[in-house]
Amino acid sequence: TAEKSSTKVIFNPSVQLKAEQGLNEYGVNYEITNGTYQDSSADNYTDHELSGRAYFDFNIRNRLELLAGYLKTHEDRGSGLNQGTNATINDAPIEYSVGSLQGTYEFGGKEAKGRIKLVAGVQDREYDNFRSQTESKDRQKINTSATFYYRVMPKTSLLFEVINEDIDYDLATVTLDSSERKYLLGVTWDATAKTSGTLKFGYAEKDFDSASRADDDGISWELAMRWSPKSYSVIDIATSKEAEETDGTGNYIDTTSLDLQWTHAWSDLWRTRVYYGVSNDEYVASAREDDQLS
Repeated sequence: TAEKSSTKVIFNPSVQLKAEQGLNEYGVNYEITNGTYQDSSADNYTDHELSGRAYFDFNIRNRLELLAGYLKTHEDRGSGLNQGTNATINDAPIEYSVGSLQGTYEFGGKEAKGRIKLVAGVQDREYDNFRSQTESKDRQKINTSATFYYRVMPKTSLLFEVINEDIDYDLATVTLDSSERKYLLGVTWDATAKTSGTLKFGYAEKDFDSASRADDDGISWELAMRWSPKSYSVIDIATSKEAEETDGTGNYIDTTSLDLQWTHAWSDLWRTRVYYGVSNDEYVASAREDDQLS
């Protein structure tokens, strides 16, 4: 009800500093995004993102990448925790901050028959405003994974991956603490100058610490593929089925998504990007189900 339309102007500058030392690489990136609604100033926002990367190529068999990031962003009214009655009660977007650290170690030559990748990271999310609504969603996530690659062709490798995530909410009264595990088989390829991608398919399970919430399991997949019919024209295709944390309804959100994007460079100075996305969000242990287009 009371539908309103508005022009939205987005200002999105960024700066990046990079350095190299032999095969080692270092970088720092800062980005700011300001969104201004011409007819709905209550929805204006300013996001900040700061990230750093250090990559160490020790020798032909050993590589290490370290990532650190800080994101201060928002949830538009009508999305995330800022939906339902909150969307009309709140007079501004909900803001939150995410700090993250991650390390990735690879053993094995890039052209070797087999190689292993190990990943460990931590992410801390804390909401900044409307604390009576958002405090219960402050949480920390610890993720680990191991991936084994087996090269079957010069530019194609089979893979087996195991992923574990532990999700802990800050408030002891919240019963959403859980662990997620995935067991995935797949293939990654860079077969020609025109196509590259990674496909993973397998089994996933989500176990809650609280006996009041039912554990669940099912299939999971990830696909990220790029097709370049011309050097100046690129089509990206991505689809996945994965679990996301609930925004207040059900135990968690079982999300299936498909994203298509076409980027075309008309000249050295001008390019266009066309995007289409569709997703189905099933709120497990609830009657709610959302279909979204973007």
